[in-house]
Amino acid sequence: MVSWYCLIEISCDNVVAG
Repeated sequence: MVSWYCLIEISCDNVVAG
C-alpha cells in the first residue's frame, strides 16, 4: 500500500498506522 505515497509524503508511519 505504501509505494508512491511514501515517496511523495514523508508520512510512512501515517500510512502504515492508518
